[in-house]
Amino acid sequence: MTLSNALLTFNLARTLALEAGLVFSRPQIGFTVAGDSEGASEFTARGERLSQYFAEAGVLYFVPRLAFAGGRGRAFVGGGGGYLRQLHAGRILVETGQVYHAGGGIKYYLRRRHAGLIKGLGLRLDARACFLSGGYTFDGRTARTVSIGAGLVAGF
Repeated sequence: MTLSNALLTFNLARTLALEAGLVFSRPQIGFTVAGDSEGASEFTARGERLSQYFAEAGVLYFVPRLAFAGGRGRAFVGGGGGYLRQLHAGRILVETGQVYHAGGGIKYYLRRRHAGLIKGLGLRLDARACFLSGGYTFDGRTARTVSIGAGLVAGF
């Protein structure tokens, strides 16, 4: 799977931030046929690869009690949602829907400065439970996935 993600975070207060982001991924959709009434052998097919985009917005809460390393490390919980667009069947068919997520993680600043354009450089680790409503499904139900990510943080 190919995945690209860009997030912008705006701190409203020391413990509260708003985020907006764009995500692009190329998940593989496969299927298994089993239990054929005529006794045919079970088989699994690769299916197709989707092009999937979503624009999201969310809120982060930095838990003050879980700060560490003199405040350079901060644990957070958060959630949000956005617009989902999927292209499949050779990028001819379009499906749309919504994506919702909830999770948490850690931001850790390796370097902080009080002057200059970039005031901090660090790392972000997070995990999310994601729910995709609408979009491409075999059964019309909400798809549930887990997302684990790591990234670079630049504070301005």
